[in-house]
Amino acid sequence: MFKIKKMSIKENKSENLIPKKTKEEVFLEMINGLTIDTETFKKSHPNSKFFIKDKKCFLELEKSDLWCDYDNIWSVFESQFDMNYKQIQDFIKDMVEEHLNMNGVTPLQFPLLFSVTSGRTS
Repeated sequence: MFKIKKMSIKENKSENLIPKKTKEEVFLEMINGLTIDTETFKKSHPNSKFFIKDKKCFLELEKSDLWCDYDNIWSVFESQFDMNYKQIQDFIKDMVEEHLNMNGVTPLQFPLLFSVTSGRTS
């Protein structure tokens, strides 16, 4: 004979009703606390703005190219939301237009190749 464990309504709610974050909520958490650095790499990247958090570069705006760190941004949307390159690119474009007033940029991915203290290696 099988015994079935009865769950209280309270247990069931806590396990099954935790709302999943939307893509937009995840993106907003990523950009929350970013600071803009135009001075650290001024000589090597005079046309770039770096968006930094925790001494890591999350975004680099170079003319109309918005370079997005793969590990901290791009891969999250691949793994958590099963998005492909074009979907991520379009989504980030929409998000930065809406929330950062960056119009006409093209999001691209890059691996984390530098930190604020060391500079980019490529």
